[in-house]
Amino acid sequence: MTFKATYLGSNGWIIEFKKAKIVIDPWLLGDLIFPPGGWFFKGKLKEEIPTPEDIDLILLTQGLPDHCHIPSLRKFPKKNKYYMLQKCT
Repeated sequence: MTFKATYLGSNGWIIEFKKAKIVIDPWLLGDLIFPPGGWFFKGKLKEEIPTPEDIDLILLTQGLPDHCHIPSLRKFPKKNKYYMLQKCT
């Protein structure tokens, strides 16, 4: 089985197989702030990463902000399928 992997930065990846395209833990725009707030940890992207197209599945591996970044997830069409831990919901 062959595949293509594209690193999006942080924990994000696009994995492309012959019949499927998967995005893992995307952080595409805006700030990344961990609880308890920006004073504790705040990441910034230098520039917005274009939203990947023709995605078959979005995989969220953890409920932490660097894996389950809500502003980035809102950029994907609602028709996309998600697979996530219960803590991401």
